[in-house]
This record gives sequence, structure tokens and C-alpha cells, in this order.
Amino acid sequence: KRDSTYKPKQIDKKWNTYLGERYSTGKKLLYKGTQRKGEYHRFYQHWWQHLFNEVIEGDGKWYMNLSFELQGGNKIKFIEQKKKKLRFNETWHIVQYDQIIGKVKTDYSMKNAAKLQEGLTLEMNDKVYYFKSFGIGSKTEVLLDKKVIAKGKRSDSLRSEYYFEIIEGYEELEPMLMMTYILFNYVHKQ
Repeated sequence: KRDSTYKPKQIDKKWNTYLGERYSTGKKLLYKGTQRKGEYHRFYQHWWQHLFNEVIEGDGKWYMNLSFELQGGNKIKFIEQKKKKLRFNETWHIVQYDQIIGKVKTDYSMKNAAKLQEGLTLEMNDKVYYFKSFGIGSKTEVLLDKKVIAKGKRSDSLRSEYYFEIIEGYEELEPMLMMTYILFNYVHKQ
């Protein structure tokens, strides 16, 4: 219930959401400061996938799809592209108006494993944005050409509250980076 009734208390202009329950298909709210910017929810392509996640799988990584509806009616979906049934998903297509507008991939490289780093890439408009974090509770950075353009972090006091801010000059990317940040937190359990 907290996810669907969340109202931010902070007055700054950071993007924020409350992401407590990760299995259900209930709506969650998305804000920038105290202004509501949209909502999102997880969805499953088949009824048994939800059951599998709840009963068998345990940590919610399997069958991960997200649907966003932003202010103004803009609808964007992150749809998994699973190649093998009994394997974690590693790729998502970003779909808007039935057109693929981007792609997200997890980075489970040995380099990341050695550094205890979690990674994910967003490919869009011939650019690659890299999301990285050094484990649960730590901040997430978004890089473009090795330059930090955005940062996200989990609240210290409310463990299910997440904040995200864009560095000045990249504001046109805000909604897409925030949506990808939410997917990052679902996948890597931040």
C-alpha cells in the first residue's frame, strides 16, 4: 500500500519513488520533487510467471517487465528478451508506440564481479549510458563517455525510498534515465 500512496516529504527537485514490494503488479508513483510525474508497475507476460516469482524463485529477478505512464500520457515499456527459459534475463527492449526506441543490458562481466560492482547499460540514440553501483545501499552513478551525468541513491532512513538527480545540461534525458534507474534497482536489488 505504501508504494501506491507514496507522497515525498523532501522539497528539492530530485526524482523519487517508493519501491518496497517488488513482485506484485500494483502501481508505484514517480515524482520530481513533490510534483507527480507518472506511475509505473511490473507486469508479467503470462500468469504463471508471477506465480513462479512469488513461490519458487524468491528474489524477483525472473520475468522482469516494467510499464511506465508519464505525465501527458506517454507510455513506455521495458520488455524482457529472454532467450532461455531457465535463465535470468539480461536484455530488455524499450518500447514506445509499438516501436523499439532503446535497449537495456545487464553487465555481469568478470571485471564487475571482481570489483563487487553491479552494472547495466542503456543504449539509445546511438549513445551508451552506463549505470554502476558497488552493492546494496550504495549510490548508483550514470556515465556517458566516462563522465558522471546522473546519480541515484536509496534513502538512509526509509529503505524503500529512492532518489535520482541529473547533472545540469542533461535534463532532456531525465525521464528515460530515471526509468532505467528503477529497472536497475529491480534487477540488482538496490
